[in-house]
Amino acid sequence: MIRGAVWMGGVLGLASCSLSLDGLSDGPADPAPADANSETTTTSPDGSMPDADATTTPDASAPRDAGLAANGDFEKGCAGWSKFQATLTADPAAHGGAQACRVCSDGTSVGPLYSLLLDFTQGPQPVGASYHAEAWVRFASGTAQTAHATMRLARTTPFAFLEEAQSSDVVLTGSWRKITHDFTVTKTGGDVVQFFIEAAPTGAGNCHLVDDVSIQRTN
Repeated sequence: MIRGAVWMGGVLGLASCSLSLDGLSDGPADPAPADANSETTTTSPDGSMPDADATTTPDASAPRDAGLAANGDFEKGCAGWSKFQATLTADPAAHGGAQACRVCSDGTSVGPLYSLLLDFTQGPQPVGASYHAEAWVRFASGTAQTAHATMRLARTTPFAFLEEAQSSDVVLTGSWRKITHDFTVTKTGGDVVQFFIEAAPTGAGNCHLVDDVSIQRTN
């Protein structure tokens, strides 16, 4: 969630990432991801912090087939998830089950991105630990928007973001589209990995839906 106002600090290295889409390919070409920056202990250019209500789930020793995205189907509304420059509400227009999470720009954003996020691991992250994530996204309201997935490695004391990887942007449409994303830890000293769905631009009335998020450790 940095690059511009991707608030979460700099990037020391990019791990491999991939993107696959289900649905029609329409709208303008996907913009290219921004370049990586150096490690930083700051949060965002405007000094703001994400809401600190995200829950954590199993640590890096979890088995490979363990689901790490708590309430990833949003059948409990958006409980357990947090946000940045956004509001979260349950929405019945689900990809699967009865509910999705409706993510809306809070209308006061100073940067280009607004986000849904989850701290899905805690505990020492060994170099080589790899994670695979999938999420379904859909346009909800407002102006034309794009979205991508990001995973970031952080350390908590002293706080710093160590590295991140993000998928290419996809154009949000009225149909559900799947984003897949892979991340491998290459830096030492991290003890939390975070997952984001980031959308742009910000602005009152800009909203999208997220549903059926799954995250697994693959190595």
